[in-house]
Amino acid sequence: MKVLVTGGCGFIGTNLVLRLLEEKSIEKVLVVDKLTYASNDTVKKVMSDDNWRPKGYEKLFFKEDDIINISSYKPDFDFCIHLAAESHVDKSLHELDNFIHTNVKGTYEVAKWCFKNDIKLIHFSTDEVYGHLALGDEDRFQEEQYPKPRNPYAVSKLFAEQMIDLANIEYHKKGKYLILRPSNNFGEYQDKTKFIPVILNSIMNKKKIPVYGEGKNEREWLYVGDTADIVTQLLTEEHSSIGFFKYLNLGSGVDLSNVELIKNICELLDTDANEHIEFVEDPRGNMHDLKYAVDSFKLSCIYDTSKIKSKFKENLRNTVWFLTHNH
Repeated sequence: MKVLVTGGCGFIGTNLVLRLLEEKSIEKVLVVDKLTYASNDTVKKVMSDDNWRPKGYEKLFFKEDDIINISSYKPDFDFCIHLAAESHVDKSLHELDNFIHTNVKGTYEVAKWCFKNDIKLIHFSTDEVYGHLALGDEDRFQEEQYPKPRNPYAVSKLFAEQMIDLANIEYHKKGKYLILRPSNNFGEYQDKTKFIPVILNSIMNKKKIPVYGEGKNEREWLYVGDTADIVTQLLTEEHSSIGFFKYLNLGSGVDLSNVELIKNICELLDTDANEHIEFVEDPRGNMHDLKYAVDSFKLSCIYDTSKIKSKFKENLRNTVWFLTHNH
């Protein structure tokens, strides 16, 4: 099996690529990434550092490129996992052209290339396409719900989903694809601008952790290693869900407010959260989404989701250790 991973030098991409290399059934992994601010050098280290040779390193190949050029690639792959995206919400408020170029146009080119060449496509979208829930709302977003994105990033990801549908129509609905809508991922190799790395860097440097409003905004936290395992299973399972489901939520069932997450991390570091938190005015005001939570029933039909929730604290502990020792 040969797999192309776009955006494979990003946070989720890096963890996924390292997981794919472990699979015996996968003989080649090509990473395509244009190396933006959100990329890290882990994939390139695997290929160049003689002192670090993870399992399966000889199967890894890398190309620095913009996915808009994918039509020129030799279609020598069974799967394409499409992660390449502009994903910084605040940047989307001021740099919309980049989001349209990569998230919308880029996804369209990827989908057309896949469907033209009979390559199965797994596309990473986001739970932010649904909009948000009210605090205290016990409902969870289901795949069939009508999307109501509330920021330019989320809109661009919804448009990306629609461009995949359009490409499929162009190729007479022969495309085999699955659109994943994951909740907030955390784990190793995460970009320093994201919330958990910001928390850790603030504590380590004896700075206050800026928390918007009263810190009650809730997110559902999913360990990136679980995301990598889920996708790997989708590639290798005998009866693939790709082409069976159109959308698939990836969630953990672990819903935490920003303050609750900080307290969990401070407990692991044996420090008092109250000494580190500084409540600040939210620059986006009431445009900041209050709560995300997805219904992962469909996921539970093909993957053992019980272990995701039960191992949350262990995975958070491992993440804290990794990020504090590799900053």
